[in-house]
Amino acid sequence: APIVRTVCDYTSARWNPQENVNLVFSRSPAFTNFFMSQVDTTWQKPDEWFGGRFSWSKLALVNSIFFLPYNNNTMFLFELAFAGIPVIVPNKTLLRHLYLNHPEYAVLSDISHFKLQNLDVSGLPIDDPMNFESPQYLDYRLDLCDFYDSDFMPNVFPVSSFEQISDTLTSINRRDLQIATQIRNRKYSSERQGFINDFLEFV
Repeated sequence: APIVRTVCDYTSARWNPQENVNLVFSRSPAFTNFFMSQVDTTWQKPDEWFGGRFSWSKLALVNSIFFLPYNNNTMFLFELAFAGIPVIVPNKTLLRHLYLNHPEYAVLSDISHFKLQNLDVSGLPIDDPMNFESPQYLDYRLDLCDFYDSDFMPNVFPVSSFEQISDTLTSINRRDLQIATQIRNRKYSSERQGFINDFLEFV
């Protein structure tokens, strides 16, 4: 069956940076506190920036977002890709390091049902994608991360260290990213419409 990726155009958001603000999104307060100790004062926590209720119109005003992944595919990242908001994520090497050495950061914590429920995996084959104790588990999951697909998410910029974030932000060309986002959205909107047309012909 063909894969039809989520376009997430329902947000109607478009990146239009107006504020010297960058946001860090993480499910782990421990990581957020660590991250804030590594970056400059332009970075804020989402609750500080929104001051209450989340809105896409306000989110579209920020310079960028740092996102610590809790899954290898996340709807919020799909929505950010449609909006074209720059997103910084750890590259595979850094994400692996955080996953293996900092369980308190909740890195890729929502992938395996067995891990979420703290279930015994001793009866699972070594190549079972739910077997989080398998030596193959992390490589398998990292290879499935949507946010490392630069065609699908041209707005995502992997970094190898937290020190690299500042240089990465400086290197982002606003016009180039906006054009890449437009091309991306047209492509996946067209694929979605093609799938819908094929389905309607079938039924």
